Amino acid sequence: MAKDLAEAFLAVVTHGRVESVDVLHDSMGRSIGEARFIFSSQADAHNVVQRYHGGDLNGKRLEVTFQGEVDY
Repeated sequence: MAKDLAEAFLAVVTHGRVESVDVLHDSMGRSIGEARFIFSSQADAHNVVQRYHGGDLNGKRLEVTFQGEVDY
């Protein structure tokens, strides 16, 4: 699913790139159906939220939110 999301998100990334993708797992190592993406551009992150929040990818409803800047 993370690869599908990254490919879909790349379609609206215009100012930079997807820096990283982190698929979240439960204590048993199973995906919980959530992932964190870090974009090199804040504008791209906002574009992805506008385009995909509430949408659908491969039959799964997407909840896409912006959580702010990341300090490295």
